[in-house]
Amino acid sequence: MAAFETFWRRGIRHSKDKARDDSGKLGAIRDTYPTARMLCIYAAGDFSKPAKDLVKSRGLELFYIPKRDILEVWEENGVTIDYPDKADETSKAELADLAAKALRQDTDLLQRIADSLWDRLGATEKTRMTDVVRARLSALPRNYTIDVVDFVHLEFASRIAVQEFIDRGEFLQQVGDTHREYRYTVEFGDGDVFERSGLSWIELRQLHKNLGRLVKHVERLSQRALK
Repeated sequence: MAAFETFWRRGIRHSKDKARDDSGKLGAIRDTYPTARMLCIYAAGDFSKPAKDLVKSRGLELFYIPKRDILEVWEENGVTIDYPDKADETSKAELADLAAKALRQDTDLLQRIADSLWDRLGATEKTRMTDVVRARLSALPRNYTIDVVDFVHLEFASRIAVQEFIDRGEFLQQVGDTHREYRYTVEFGDGDVFERSGLSWIELRQLHKNLGRLVKHVERLSQRALK
């Protein structure tokens, strides 16, 4: 139903490459499964505007948390994770060891840091994030289309044989071995469109069955909310 890609980037370099890679992974999920309704990237840290625009252009949701917020909530809880850009590897390793030690000694520390970050987001951003997820998951199919595609495989021993076949005009009856495939298209209420081609009959049935399970689940949730 939903897939989230999360990452932390300390520096802004190669942001677009990261956006391209992660959006490609999520796009593959969307192209494969009609039940993948919510696809989102949680980007924490430095993430350039071109990278953000790329994510949005591919029809993915983006929730962004600035680097400053991440560093400050760790600092507020007594752990320093930032270092000068010119710091050597030894200094970085010492900082990482101190942070790891603090987490080992206080098993609740990580949860407190997460809670601090969540509180920092504010009510407006929390509501927006919740509404986006709810809207995506509750948008049901409005139109279904199944295209039946028959492929006829013909082989010819020579160029002349091909020309003779063409000269006879387009054939309307079955000739040779026919291979049948199906294309399944679903249009959702939020304007999203899912399409899979090259399906066998069994694959078509399974794909529609999987989507039906999601639809029934969402409808049950909606009925509970109305009570």
